[in-house]
Amino acid sequence: MPQQMTVTRNPDGSHWPPYEADWPEQLQVEYAAGCTASDTGLRIDVRPTVGTTPQKYHLRLRNGRSSVGGAVLTALEAYVYLDGVRQALTVIGVALPLGASSSQG
Repeated sequence: MPQQMTVTRNPDGSHWPPYEADWPEQLQVEYAAGCTASDTGLRIDVRPTVGTTPQKYHLRLRNGRSSVGGAVLTALEAYVYLDGVRQALTVIGVALPLGASSSQG
């Protein structure tokens, strides 16, 4: 299985690699997960399901001690879920890295 896209956070708050609107859907979902992971310190694994239309993805979140996930989500549901993860961490007082916000990208 190919390795998932790695996204890093730049000192100015942007992400590397920069987002490309013409990426295939799976790369876009991996990028959104990578941005959330780099902003929160979580590890987020994205695995596509096989034979579903529309394409769906398994997301698994890990923090080093425990994991949660297993939901099967469409790309849109994955984006909403990942944004919710970032916002929830902000609400409960988990410090996001300097410059992080609760929006993607």
